[in-house]
Amino acid sequence: MAKERPLFAVDVGNTRVKVCFWTTPDYRSFLKEERSRVPLCDDETSDLSPVCDGVIEWLRMSSKISDCPSVWLVSSVNRQKSDELERRVRTMRPKDVFVNLELCDIPMKVEYDVPCRLGLDRAIAAFSAVNRLEVGTPFLVVDVGTAATIDYVDSRGVFCGGAILPGPRLTAEALNAKTSQLPLLIDPENMETSDCYNSNSGRALDYPATETQGAIR
Repeated sequence: MAKERPLFAVDVGNTRVKVCFWTTPDYRSFLKEERSRVPLCDDETSDLSPVCDGVIEWLRMSSKISDCPSVWLVSSVNRQKSDELERRVRTMRPKDVFVNLELCDIPMKVEYDVPCRLGLDRAIAAFSAVNRLEVGTPFLVVDVGTAATIDYVDSRGVFCGGAILPGPRLTAEALNAKTSQLPLLIDPENMETSDCYNSNSGRALDYPATETQGAIR
């Protein structure tokens, strides 16, 4: 049933929700077909309305979204958000099927002390990279969101664990909150909007930085 239906792929993070739509779930078509993507929906508060409103508005306005019953594949690290999103979407598209992915759905061996505690986003990012690289190639996969994760996959294609660090926004907020003089960066995740971005050279940063904003970045 799922193979014949259009597909929504959803990534529910701690700060952002990302949604893409494909008219066909065939993997090879993913690589060729132009994806229809909802604008990034930010929500840094406990209020879920901004995220859900953004997705619902996208569903209503996009001419590329099919009206026929579709499958939603949801990867979530914030179950409250994904549950609310599902509730809102079901009122608009009652025939759609929601599948909340779990670690067992990712066909990848994981060497983790307590596998159930591994974030699904980390496993999916690693599995995606395995499918893009040659078999036998060890690599690091870096995913920068609210948290920044750096994970290692060995030559066997086995997820071997990694590191979790504060992401750019968390780092900037911590520096501002825990010091008396350091400013809060306006958009720490977007280098091109920063005061220290050099449009002539295309460089986002210069080392050593000679002013405070640049030093923080």
